[in-house]
Amino acid sequence: MLDHRLKLFVFVGTLLVVASSFSCNTTNSDDETVIYRTVYCMKFPESGCFVDPAPLPGDPRYGLAGQVFIEDSCKSWYSEDEQLDCLWIGVDDPTIMDQIQANKFTAGMKVIAGKIKADPTQIHGFYLDPSTISYLEGDYFDILSSIDQVESDPAYYEPGGGGGKPEWGLPLDIRAIVLNP
Repeated sequence: MLDHRLKLFVFVGTLLVVASSFSCNTTNSDDETVIYRTVYCMKFPESGCFVDPAPLPGDPRYGLAGQVFIEDSCKSWYSEDEQLDCLWIGVDDPTIMDQIQANKFTAGMKVIAGKIKADPTQIHGFYLDPSTISYLEGDYFDILSSIDQVESDPAYYEPGGGGGKPEWGLPLDIRAIVLNP
């Protein structure tokens, strides 16, 4: 079964090791893979990423509709340290989750936006408020940031912080989608 799960993530170009205490229910049609249940994702240690389980109820990152696991594409313009950073973003609105899922393979710039919440208990020191998440397509450079930039000073990116924006966007480079049953 683990071998099958590894293949689920090859379509996005980065090999992930997936472990779960539950069986992993999947649908696979038209190159679309959706994972139902809590999934633990881990990049190989040499990739520079970390182990971070999908948020569960009670976690402030948990989205009622599901979770999206993104990365910052360590060699791109929006990675300051050239290390692969990953982040789970919860989505409360099922319509937004449907848009993300429907457009994950389409070309063009995609942005996931929401209110930044500084939280030193989180791996990167922040999370996006799941109740404020929106999905955007196109050039939104006026609100675009990166995991690295927000991690360097989360309070700056919070509403009322020095950044001056009520919401910020992160490039939507999807590695996994977890829909809540």
